[in-house]
Amino acid sequence: MLELTFENEFTKVFVDTENAIYRYDWKGNNRYLTPEQYQEEINHHKKRIAEYKPTSVLINCTESEFIIPPDLQQFVQATLLDYLSEVGTKKLAIVQGRDFVSALSAKQTFEARADDAYTMQFFSTESDASDWLLEKTPVISS
Repeated sequence: MLELTFENEFTKVFVDTENAIYRYDWKGNNRYLTPEQYQEEINHHKKRIAEYKPTSVLINCTESEFIIPPDLQQFVQATLLDYLSEVGTKKLAIVQGRDFVSALSAKQTFEARADDAYTMQFFSTESDASDWLLEKTPVISS
């Protein structure tokens, strides 16, 4: 069960300890973030992920309107996305935003990641993303 564990003016963080899911939802007013504030938010999530060590992460960009410039795309990749495998993350689900330009910049950020130690998928709804994260990988026996 998802529990709200943190909230500020830009994001809400939920944790599901039973299913080892870390989820954060960007709020629409993230369009007002400065590049420095955006980096602080990413660093904050990295610290919380380091504490929790989730096997699954859901990033909900539905309300996001922040356009991630190329230099910050590289920052997100190096700081957060490449770090997920170090804590044992196996699945990353991204719910795409409604704002076309910010959704495109997010997609570029996530698709350019170098780490292939976990599976990543894009979704149009939070429920589809959650369902995918909760799917169990079948065990093949011989």
